[in-house]
Amino acid sequence: MGITCPVFLVNAFTSRAFTGNPAGVCLLRQSIEDSLMQNIATELGYAETAFVLYKEKTPILRWFTPQVEIDLCGHATLACSHVLFSKEYFDESGVYQSKSGSLQVRRIGGSIVISFPRKDVEPVEDDVNLRQILGVKRSVPIFRVADDTFATRLLLLPCVEDLQKVQPEFERLRSLRKAVIITAKSEESIQGKEIDFVSRFFAPHVGINEDSVTGRAHCSLAPFWSQRLGKRKLWGYQLSKRGGWVGMEVKDSAVMLQGNCVTLFEGSFVVPDK
Repeated sequence: MGITCPVFLVNAFTSRAFTGNPAGVCLLRQSIEDSLMQNIATELGYAETAFVLYKEKTPILRWFTPQVEIDLCGHATLACSHVLFSKEYFDESGVYQSKSGSLQVRRIGGSIVISFPRKDVEPVEDDVNLRQILGVKRSVPIFRVADDTFATRLLLLPCVEDLQKVQPEFERLRSLRKAVIITAKSEESIQGKEIDFVSRFFAPHVGINEDSVTGRAHCSLAPFWSQRLGKRKLWGYQLSKRGGWVGMEVKDSAVMLQGNCVTLFEGSFVVPDK
C-alpha cells in the first residue's frame, strides 16, 4: 500500500498568494524514517518542508531543507500552524515539541503568533573576505549570532539602497559554511504598511541561496533593532523577490513572531512500497 500523508503548499508571512515564503507541510499519523522525510523535502523542493507528527499529545515538529534537517524554521512553523488551525486540530492555541524546545502558538484574529527562542548577536571584527563575497565595498558593522548552528553573520548596511544592491557570489559563500543576514533601517512604508527595517538572508550551505522570508533571522533581527530603536514591538520587511512582512515582539528570552498565511493547494504524498 505504501505511505500516504496529507501535504500542503502554504505561502507564509503574507496575505497574498504567490508572495511570502512557500513551505511544504506534511501531516504524519505515524513516525517515518528520517531518510524518507529528507527525500520528500528534496522532492518538494521548497526552502523548508515541515513534518508534524500531529497524533501525539504535543505534536512533534521537524524541518528539512532540500539538503539537510535544520533545528529551527520560522516560516514553515507558521505554515504548519496555519494548516493545523484550519483543520481544527488546534483551537486558539497550541504547542510543539522541536529540536529548539517547546514552541507555543496562538491565533489572534487572522494572524498567527509563535514564541521562538531569542538569538542575540555580538560584534566581530571586520571580515573583508565576506564583504567581497557579498559585494559590500566599505567597512560595515558585522555581528555573530550567538549559539547558532548556521554560523550566521549579520551585517548592518547604511541604507536600503545598499541592501538592494548586494549580489552574493553564492559558490564562494557556500564554501564558508556561514549564513548571512543583511539589514538596514527603513523609514518608508511598503505597500502602505509602515516598517522599522528591511533585511535579506542567504544560506547556500544548507541549500538556500536567498530565502524569501526568514523567521529564524528575525529571532536575531528583533532584539538587534529593538535595542537600536528603543521599542519592543516592530515590523520588518524582507526584501526578496517575493517579499513578506514579519511582526515582532521582543521578550527577555523569546521573540514573538507574527504573520499571515495563504494555502495554495493540498493533496497527498504517496511513497510506494519498496
